[in-house]
Amino acid sequence: MITLDDVLRALPLRDLRGDVGTKATKKGGATALLDLEPAAEFEAVDAISEKIRTSDDALDFPDLVPLCYENIVLGVQAEFEERFGTGTPPIRVVVREVLPHIIETNEMNNRHAGRRAVRSGFEALVAAKVAVGDECLAPALALRWYDDEPQPGLVEVRLYDRHHREHQLIGKVPYFDSKEDLDPSSSYPLAVGVPVVVREIHGDTAIVESLHHLDDEKEDFRRFDVRSGRLY
Repeated sequence: MITLDDVLRALPLRDLRGDVGTKATKKGGATALLDLEPAAEFEAVDAISEKIRTSDDALDFPDLVPLCYENIVLGVQAEFEERFGTGTPPIRVVVREVLPHIIETNEMNNRHAGRRAVRSGFEALVAAKVAVGDECLAPALALRWYDDEPQPGLVEVRLYDRHHREHQLIGKVPYFDSKEDLDPSSSYPLAVGVPVVVREIHGDTAIVESLHHLDDEKEDFRRFDVRSGRLY
């Protein structure tokens, strides 16, 4: 739904936040608050406050804040590369907030936080562009190989709607968009896209209709309400 050029034209993007199991959930985790600014080439700026640098965990473990910062930046890079299939773009990543917290999965959590922060900016841009009649992909997970027949095989897919309700679809492999092969030996679950068409838009919610999957009760193509910013 958006291109890298769309993102670059929209810069600067401010106050992008990504949270992964923050302290409020009593799970530890990571937080990223960052800005994306135009630049001649990719660069990262550490703008983390002195208050964060002098927190108890940060003082006890001097390498902790730099570790959070570095992995947030790596997460930002990974999200751009995965979404647009290109190298690192000409942007400046200004990291303003991290969560210095000792946890075994610190590196992974901070990368996810960086990715989520950038994704929140992408979603805002997508939501502004989505229109009724657009054909898009809704994010979902392929759970397992379902059956070899009819060829070329079936997979079971899970999709969550705007209200976090779970919907399960069973469809032929070509019905879903995936960067990895869907076959019996694949390592499930795998991220896939469900082809949909936008039928209605209400604020940041889009009513979409699957292009392939019938709702047996309504004898109509299945409809979901999803956050419009998550379509791609």
